Amino acid sequence: EEKKYECRECGKKLGKPSLLRQHLLCHSNERKFCCPVDSCGAKYKWENHLKRHINDKHDGKVHACSRPGCIFTTRILHDLKRHTKLHEKKGTLQRHRDKGLEEAKEHACKEEKCGKAFRYPSQLRYHEETCHGEIYVDIVCSEPGCNERFDHPSDLSEHTRNAHKYVFCEVCGKQCMRSKIKRHYATHDKAGLLNRERIKCPYPDCPLTYLQENNLRKHIKVAHLKFRPYPCSNPECGKSFAYRHVRDNHERS
Repeated sequence: EEKKYECRECGKKLGKPSLLRQHLLCHSNERKFCCPVDSCGAKYKWENHLKRHINDKHDGKVHACSRPGCIFTTRILHDLKRHTKLHEKKGTLQRHRDKGLEEAKEHACKEEKCGKAFRYPSQLRYHEETCHGEIYVDIVCSEPGCNERFDHPSDLSEHTRNAHKYVFCEVCGKQCMRSKIKRHYATHDKAGLLNRERIKCPYPDCPLTYLQENNLRKHIKVAHLKFRPYPCSNPECGKSFAYRHVRDNHERS
């Protein structure tokens, strides 16, 4: 393979732009790979050094939640302990939800002579796909940490209006209504804050950039490390979500 990408610092040639970008870190003191554990703050030049740090300092084995019906896994023991506390906090509310599983099932199969009904739309979809051969074209919600799927664009639009009414400002972290976020950004524009240099995600082929390092860390945890600390309370579902409000909206759907 021809090595046509030359380093301006030392003259070394590499075969791909991604390899050249990784090599340039040798000539820089910049440390883009941040430890996702909130209380740590360690930073590294290379991704493999970050992974080694997580394995050595935060117990890199894969840990699974022991609660029946929960499929949450993580390589960081601290996150498993935090996730377990979520189950413990549910208490009476969880018992109330468990009783709710016995309530009337509203989503009935429309196939003649079937007669089966389900409490959740996802259960009905699975039944129709496996038992009656229904074919669905999935449209995936693009909001970070959501990944809800829909059959029609109008369903996705309705989901976005109801489940993602609020977004976070990248400059100050304030939560705003989606319809008013442009007006909010205008206040930062007057102060010149939007002209600050954006921080690019260090993962190869990821084009996203952020104004605050804290937002970048959240992005890495959700999009690249696949952190999903909020499991659906329905034991038959098995899904986990990156954000509490996304999980709550999923359970209401």
